[in-house]
Amino acid sequence: DHQTVDEFLDGIMKAAVVRAKEEVADMEKIAGFKIQPWDWWYYSEKVRRQKYALDEDMTKPYFEVNNVRKGVFLAAKTLYGVNVEDYVRINFDGFIDVIDALGGITVYSDYDFEGFDNDVVNMTYQFHQGYNEVNGKQALLFARERHAFAEGDRQRGKNQMAVIEGMLDKALSPQILKNYTTIWNEVSDCVVTSMEYDEIADFVKTQLESGASWDIQKYSVTGFDLMTTAYSTGSAQVYVMDPDMETVNQAKEYLRQIYAGERVIVPEQ
Repeated sequence: DHQTVDEFLDGIMKAAVVRAKEEVADMEKIAGFKIQPWDWWYYSEKVRRQKYALDEDMTKPYFEVNNVRKGVFLAAKTLYGVNVEDYVRINFDGFIDVIDALGGITVYSDYDFEGFDNDVVNMTYQFHQGYNEVNGKQALLFARERHAFAEGDRQRGKNQMAVIEGMLDKALSPQILKNYTTIWNEVSDCVVTSMEYDEIADFVKTQLESGASWDIQKYSVTGFDLMTTAYSTGSAQVYVMDPDMETVNQAKEYLRQIYAGERVIVPEQ
């Protein structure tokens, strides 16, 4: 009868809530702070490794770099209808080395905040609202921090775009372009790209001859927080972001304008 079903489901729910609270406590003990929904996957994995010695080799095929790249490009095509033909890939160490080889970069921060990381750069640094001159480790900390912001991953995405803009601004400056061979020799072992060396050389030559300025516009696609299953996690629920199609469609319009050779002006978000 309905009462029996309701009592059964109520019992399951109460047990699930108790277990979920225990899992959150385990994760927050490792993290050292109150976690947010988007932290669940990262810290639940840490708990599994610590408590159950989970074999990471079981999940590595899902995250092998070429598979990840193909997945990202497929997502771009699915969401925005564009084919990504060229790419540049660097790891954390390469990221630091590239920025240091450039002599540091300038990034714009929307907020005053303290960045902390004990996994990769093992440092704390105070960033100020406005422009900040940063070296490689500081830039990586700026790009990785999310716990300092109410918007979490959304603000981190904006900061990552600010780092990319800072790298482009510095790399396209005449003093860097004139010495690009020296810099490339320093960082080439850290960088994987689809572009051939001759293509890079031709680009640098054209840029130096034209002296063209670059109009860099940034737009952030957002979405809605959701706990659900994913292809690589089986029945385990993880935090994902369900795309806000209004922002996706706006991004597609900006891309259409770019491919049509039109001037794109993105309002402040």
